Amino acid sequence: MGILEELKGTLGVLENVLPDFFEGAVNHLSEIRNDTYTVKKKAMTDAAREYFSNETALKLEYDLYNHAKGKILHAINLNNNQQFLSEIVRANAETENIAVLFQLSVKLLEK
Repeated sequence: MGILEELKGTLGVLENVLPDFFEGAVNHLSEIRNDTYTVKKKAMTDAAREYFSNETALKLEYDLYNHAKGKILHAINLNNNQQFLSEIVRANAETENIAVLFQLSVKLLEK
């Protein structure tokens, strides 16, 4: 289960967890064209959002969504950290110069 707002991150996690099925999925994301849009869309007010998320049957849907979002954001963070550590290990194997390794670490953290 993923969330559309974090599609790139979700696909990145899936590439690592199920590489046989999702290898290269993030790269293909740029090829997808989205021509759908809502005409005359009005933003939901905070009061309306509060009402729907607490006072209606949609409360359970909001609870499920928020739970799934928390889980996928946590997985994305772990995935990013894993990629960061992999880059550090690779760089360490390629160089003995601690200054170069430090500079690479700083660049990776800025991403």
